[in-house]
Amino acid sequence: MQTIYLVLTLGLLWLNIAGLTLATHRFLPDNHLSRSTGIIVLCLVLFFIEHFVGLGTLNWVWPFTSCIAAYLVYKNKGKKDESQFWRAEVIFGLAFFYCFAWRFSFPTIYPSSERITDLYFISNYLPGNTLPPIDNWNPPHAFDFYYAFQHYAAALVGRILSFDPGTTYNVAFALITSLTITLAWSLASKFIKSRALKILLVATMVFGGTGISPLAHLAFNGVEPAKDDSAQEQTRYQQRQAHDAFKMLIYSARFVGSREDVTLDDVHNATSLSRTIFPGTLPETLPKKGWEARELPMENFGYQFFVGDYHPPLGGFFLLLFTLALLASIESGLKVKLLQAIVGFSVPVMLITNTWTFPLQGLLLMGWVVYRYWLACLFILSLPIFPMAH
Repeated sequence: MQTIYLVLTLGLLWLNIAGLTLATHRFLPDNHLSRSTGIIVLCLVLFFIEHFVGLGTLNWVWPFTSCIAAYLVYKNKGKKDESQFWRAEVIFGLAFFYCFAWRFSFPTIYPSSERITDLYFISNYLPGNTLPPIDNWNPPHAFDFYYAFQHYAAALVGRILSFDPGTTYNVAFALITSLTITLAWSLASKFIKSRALKILLVATMVFGGTGISPLAHLAFNGVEPAKDDSAQEQTRYQQRQAHDAFKMLIYSARFVGSREDVTLDDVHNATSLSRTIFPGTLPETLPKKGWEARELPMENFGYQFFVGDYHPPLGGFFLLLFTLALLASIESGLKVKLLQAIVGFSVPVMLITNTWTFPLQGLLLMGWVVYRYWLACLFILSLPIFPMAH
């Protein structure tokens, strides 16, 4: 029964998002952009309103919005762009299925990394009080954290569909990551005609790592096999396997001068190639006294599924792909003025979503503006110069 309830509720979520996509697509040229833009605008409008008056639990809303969404989907039947809409929905559905499969397979939110912190952020917004809400961890102080917009958006999903905090967390994780994947597809579609190449590009982003994994498997033998068939030894062997897999996944994404490589020999049963591929940072192996390895971890998009944090990097990836998809549409000459306004709007949204990448978002747009002025200058200089008529 619980599985049936979950499937039907996710169906309602899809229906409402599909209706929002159709409503927004009247103004925007791309279904994937329309979907993400509609969600961002809706969340921002409610975020603004609830700073004046809290709307409380919103579980009374979905019957009305679902009827409106169903009407919009029905009205879209037979239109010339209907097939394009359904193709976009299939891509969104496949992306959501993959992302949700991770959280459905590993739904536990345990005190590691930022999971509990993110759950706590979401729980502050679930009652629907006037913003900023009471801090559940430190009442009666207000919860006014500076990068919690995506947690507010997650809580909206939970408030409308009556999810508990944990389910809200897992569904929101799948939603924001699947939206990011669809935006990557939208971006690829602006430059690549071959479907196979588009799939390859998006799959590289979703599944790709740092390229270290093949080398890591050459450098380390993994764990020792079980010494006997006893239940206790088998349990220990499984624990060693799980620990080894966990560490290898971390190193494959973060092994860029990490201090943790000091313990690799003991943890991973290193081969003779280990220190050739991964030089050590023990005192006797340093190039000179006082030298310190730089730590430059690279947590790519695929790494986020393994970590499972509903943290600002997810919002940062989402807004980055959102911005790039907007810029690609502008370069195509579609709805230029409106898209330029939305691009500018992405900067403050990044500020309240992932504050650390806010400067990078500004630099990205400034670089694009410089590029556009450079193209304009080249165009002007290429114009033929005619003598003025007298």
